[in-house]
Amino acid sequence: MKLAPRTKRGLSLIVALGAVARLVAIAFHPALHPDEFFQYLEPAWKHLYGYGWMAWEWSVGLRSWVLPGYHGAWMELLGWLGIRRGEYLLLFLQAHWALVSATMAIAGFIAGRAMTREFIASGDARPEGDAHEAAIDAGGLLAASACALFPTLVYFGPHTLTEVPSMILFVWGYALWVDARTRPDRESVRRGLAVGMLLSLGACIRIPNAPLALIPPIDWLLRGRFRTTLAVALGALVPVAFSGALDWATWGRPFHSAIAFIDYNFVQGRAAEHGQSPPLWYVEGVSARTGGFLLVMAVVLARGFRRVWTWAAPALLLLAYLSTQAHKEERFLVLFWPLLLTAVAASVAGWIAQQQAQEGVRASTLWMIASVLVLGLFVEDGLAIAREPDSDYTRRFAVYQAQAWVGQRPDLTGLLIEDRVHLNGGYMLTSKNVPQNMLANEFVRNPLFNYVIARETTSPAGFASLGFARVWSTPGYVVYRRGNE
Repeated sequence: MKLAPRTKRGLSLIVALGAVARLVAIAFHPALHPDEFFQYLEPAWKHLYGYGWMAWEWSVGLRSWVLPGYHGAWMELLGWLGIRRGEYLLLFLQAHWALVSATMAIAGFIAGRAMTREFIASGDARPEGDAHEAAIDAGGLLAASACALFPTLVYFGPHTLTEVPSMILFVWGYALWVDARTRPDRESVRRGLAVGMLLSLGACIRIPNAPLALIPPIDWLLRGRFRTTLAVALGALVPVAFSGALDWATWGRPFHSAIAFIDYNFVQGRAAEHGQSPPLWYVEGVSARTGGFLLVMAVVLARGFRRVWTWAAPALLLLAYLSTQAHKEERFLVLFWPLLLTAVAASVAGWIAQQQAQEGVRASTLWMIASVLVLGLFVEDGLAIAREPDSDYTRRFAVYQAQAWVGQRPDLTGLLIEDRVHLNGGYMLTSKNVPQNMLANEFVRNPLFNYVIARETTSPAGFASLGFARVWSTPGYVVYRRGNE
């Protein structure tokens, strides 16, 4: 793909801005789901250091060791370099996913260009010469900007959840698919192998995204691209075989975690025990994120759907089938956003190019209007994030900071935290093998527990009567130590 120097500079700037935005997001402490620690960090910590709190899923093999193993490999490598404190490991892994997720801007650019080219080619009139290539590049850059800077994607980028790597892998897999889907077999077979590996790995990491992995090979198959379809299948076998072998080694039978996950969530339907939402909850969430701009995007997609269906249809399919599940969380739907926004970007760029060719309208005027609408959409989404109510498991960096501080006390023998046991940073953040539990009467009187992390609103009188004194605080939480004068 040969690009004009100006386009290369623009893409480089967009990727850099996306990376910086995600790193800044870490400084603003994005809400962390307890699964970030207890499903994907704490297991790796316990495996490496021999102590940690394991969630119930790990007693029945409901989770795969793929992502915890990946995180654990980084922890081990950093340990060789002398970095072993959990707070620093967490910061590194957040920065790692922030930077890796920023590469979706490049994938969005590739897909945006491919769909914009198809959109322009389908029209009766099209720009000529340099204007034609400029229009295609504009579609790619707009898609790249959406993947890099849309606040929801910036917000989720640094998280250590399965949704993030699965999203990255699917976006790259789809980008290579749309870029290669119209090429001759001899050129697309190699891409097919990569597409199969990327989508298969993304599906293995997050099973609910798996139906979307079927769309590219079905498309190639229906168009008679049998060699490329075979290449996709062969590429897909590699992550599947690896995941099956890993389950065999860790749980005692191939694909144990996948079978257990599907049985628990979809056969038994027990995910509903962890919370239920109405069928239109995701639709309402999308509307809240986009405000009145949702109608604009709907009109744009409706007009260009036939040309951008490769990304628009999977986005809508994901929204539809996840809405059938009783247990809903916003993170489950995160892949929806890069798919939708890239399709919208290509449709906008293609429409502007056709208007320029058919009616002689100045493209700069239309692009100015589009830029204002995009900026408005980003502001609307950012404000929606800021308005999110604090739930009982989010925005708990004060607890994590307190745990990290207590973990550095040489006299620590036991720690109590005022909250449920799975709503903190686990043993990884204390980085010390001492008893750790919820604050309760049967524990607070035990002299083994000499530190307490309590809410700022909790009366200190009870702690004082038991010989505790306040030794440290952070907004929202106070640390008490037993026997401190």
